[in-house]
Amino acid sequence: MDKIWSQDTYVGGGYTCYYPPGVLSKYGPALRESIGGCIFLAGSETALQWTGYMSGAVEAGERAAREEVVLRVFHTFQVLYSCGKISSSEVYAEEPEFVEVPIQSIEQSLLERFIPSIGFLLAVFAAIIGCALFFSSYQGQWRRNF
Repeated sequence: MDKIWSQDTYVGGGYTCYYPPGVLSKYGPALRESIGGCIFLAGSETALQWTGYMSGAVEAGERAAREEVVLRVFHTFQVLYSCGKISSSEVYAEEPEFVEVPIQSIEQSLLERFIPSIGFLLAVFAAIIGCALFFSSYQGQWRRNF
């Protein structure tokens, strides 16, 4: 049964919008651009993943906050450089590692390090089945020869 949801009087719409194929790949970056370097758009529709969901809204909010901070820091360094307070090499200097929270390596189990792929598992199963068929078909001939 087909239903035209937009004509149903009791349906107010969906929780997100869906674009036709190609729209996000063509216009997606324009949705995420800041307006005049002052307004940073963040909403689940501007997310790269999970568009329309809470995870997408969080992702978009974090992206907009990073863009705003980067723009402010870059602008501050440009002003300091133009005033002669810092050298040009200090404008793009890398930040030192945060020592209060040391980097901890993540220990992986043997299975996590060498997890087999689906293709590998299918190849192993095919080899086992092939060997079983091969030996079962020649089992009678070997008994006659010995």
